[in-house]
Amino acid sequence: MKKILFALVVLVLCLTKGHAQWKINVVAGPQVANFGGSDKKDWGGTLSDPDLVFRLHGGMIVDKTLSEKISLSTGLLFSSKGADYSGGQYDASSQFFTYSYTTRLSYLDLPVIVNYSLSKKWSIGLGPQLSFLLDATVKNDDATQRVFGLPETQDVKDYYNGLDAGLNAGVTYQLNELMALQLFYQAGLLKIGEEQGGDDKAAVTNQVVKLSFSYTIH
Repeated sequence: MKKILFALVVLVLCLTKGHAQWKINVVAGPQVANFGGSDKKDWGGTLSDPDLVFRLHGGMIVDKTLSEKISLSTGLLFSSKGADYSGGQYDASSQFFTYSYTTRLSYLDLPVIVNYSLSKKWSIGLGPQLSFLLDATVKNDDATQRVFGLPETQDVKDYYNGLDAGLNAGVTYQLNELMALQLFYQAGLLKIGEEQGGDDKAAVTNQVVKLSFSYTIH
């Protein structure tokens, strides 16, 4: 995994260094994430659907103009994804209690987007993405810790696939020559849940809507 990530970084750096016509952009912003897929309810173990979480993303994107209307974008982005789960049940003393926990998945995203210009200000983009899992944790609330005897934070990286793939689609609005706003939807295409004790994967996927601010530095 480390060799793959290093190769990807070197590739992006070589592209930007060897071709002055590439624009280099710093990108950052908030995003809303959740789990999709037919197993999303069972995966949480709470008998309830997961809830949206607010996360952040940031990194570097390079753009190359291919024609008057078409350009290509790629780069490396750190992206935090995941979901919230909550439920309720009776404890040993027949007292009903509610509990919740938050799943945070940290990825290094490698998008490849083909952009089509609609006007001087607006463009649309579509393309695939590979995502490499860097870290996966669960943060349990007080009730979960007390009743189930779990720690506040758990490492759950073994429960998630190390590689994800998805499809990006969205729009870009050019504020001026240096700044732009982007709104993109990321649909996960791979099952990311790793079933323990077997080779099957749970039908759980990443779903993300992100708002990005882009600033051209070169």
